[in-house]
Amino acid sequence: LIEAIDQPMLWVMTIDCFAWQFLRRVRADQSSIHEAVDVPAWTEDQLSALIEQRTAEAELEPDFSRVQVPPEHAVTSYDTAEERNKAGVYRMIWTLSAGNPEVALLTWSNCLYREEGDEQVYVRLPASPSTRELDSAAHNVMLVLRCIAQSELVTQEDVVDNLRLPQGAVGTAMHYCISQGWINEDNGRYRITMRWFRTITRTLARQNLLAR
Repeated sequence: LIEAIDQPMLWVMTIDCFAWQFLRRVRADQSSIHEAVDVPAWTEDQLSALIEQRTAEAELEPDFSRVQVPPEHAVTSYDTAEERNKAGVYRMIWTLSAGNPEVALLTWSNCLYREEGDEQVYVRLPASPSTRELDSAAHNVMLVLRCIAQSELVTQEDVVDNLRLPQGAVGTAMHYCISQGWINEDNGRYRITMRWFRTITRTLARQNLLAR
């Protein structure tokens, strides 16, 4: 295909930092990569603006009056309690998402709720998933999660080839990950769910299974 193209072409590929770290270690020939650009994490202001934009597009006017922002995330530079609560929630989302806009929007959507019989949309504090099951997971499970994190999108056969573990052991580990909601499958390929992505990669880094 490339040989048949006689016009200048620019190919751009975006991959997660963990997959890029793995690629740099295993690929000796970098001649096909002319330039690597590190895309910075989104700032707090950028994520706040994105949340505001998407909320307005959905024609929602969330009520922040029930939120009690922890002191470590409080923003006191606003005049009203509504503004301070909103800024505090956005700061918590920015911290939990580590500047990832997709994770931030998913976290924001989980903050919104309605009471039965009440059409008003209310806001609750964002929360990261519990790591209790993750911290106690078997070593094979953590190795499978590391492989998926480094590959972004991968088949079960790829995981077996990468880890050199028996097919049954990998299948059992992946089934457990699916049951916990840590990974999902699409047309035979697996990836870490956005809800769990930051929590899993932080846990893997803490266990020295991923570079920080």
